[in-house]
Amino acid sequence: DFVIQAWSAMGDNLERLIQQRLDSLRENRNLALWFSSIAAVFVFFIALSVFRSLIVELDEKIVFLAHHDAMTQLKNRAAFSDEMSRLVEQIQAGGGGFAIHAIDLDGFKAVNDTLGHHGGDQVLQTMASRLLGLATNGDVIGRRGGDEFVVLQNGYSVGSVNTFAQRILNAMREPLVIDGKPVSLSASVGTSIFGHHGDSEATLMRAADI
Repeated sequence: DFVIQAWSAMGDNLERLIQQRLDSLRENRNLALWFSSIAAVFVFFIALSVFRSLIVELDEKIVFLAHHDAMTQLKNRAAFSDEMSRLVEQIQAGGGGFAIHAIDLDGFKAVNDTLGHHGGDQVLQTMASRLLGLATNGDVIGRRGGDEFVVLQNGYSVGSVNTFAQRILNAMREPLVIDGKPVSLSASVGTSIFGHHGDSEATLMRAADI
């Protein structure tokens, strides 16, 4: 009897230990599941935030590229046209004025032939940067294509228009170095003034080109 009771007590203790162990495992499992759920939610919100940031950044890039020349970062033809149309409407409603400077680089084909298109692209980017450096508040700089640029000088006097055109010429003539090779260019600038040479984009651009 004593042996039987001893074995019975040992069995009860073993069963109790096993049950305690199982309960402990269940608690640990539940705790692990709880932490896993919290971590999953945290990761989800982090991923969602990153995704939203990427979408916003992508949208901004798409909008930028829709209105700017990809190489020079200047306004493209469509965006420049929109800016001019907006300014024309503004002037017709409340006065003011602007001048258009159409710019062609002289000798650019020789640069492409000598340095290749990569060198030509660097020249265009440098010239675009110089034009941006000349701009004041309200001026608009655009690239028409190839080696042609255009500047909308917002607000003017005859003297300021001539001075601005000369500053463009001086900036384009400054020497530069591309891939270790010196490059010298010049530019031709044609200017038209709103109200004097036309009152629409087409007439103003034609007058400046002429």
